[in-house]
Amino acid sequence: MQKDSLFLVIQKLPRKILKGLILGGGFCLFVLILFNYLGFTSDGPRSKSYASKLQSSYGDVPGGSIFALLQSLGQNIKPILKIGCAICVAYLIRKRFK
Repeated sequence: MQKDSLFLVIQKLPRKILKGLILGGGFCLFVLILFNYLGFTSDGPRSKSYASKLQSSYGDVPGGSIFALLQSLGQNIKPILKIGCAICVAYLIRKRFK
């Protein structure tokens, strides 16, 4: 698909769909930047970061703890993208029935 035709498809989308996509995508981007800033990366906690300091204070991290959840989310992008998509869908449903 050429860039021009993609641009035309995007222009023809209803504004509500675009707002939902922007909202969901913005949420995903914000969460990814926040996780990276805190040190929860796809390779595990980044050295000399908040995440590594928190892990060293825990010692052995128990499964199911908040730190384990944050580490898992940082290493797996799919849950974050699913949340973003869910926000997008919820926004569109809310606007449709409003």
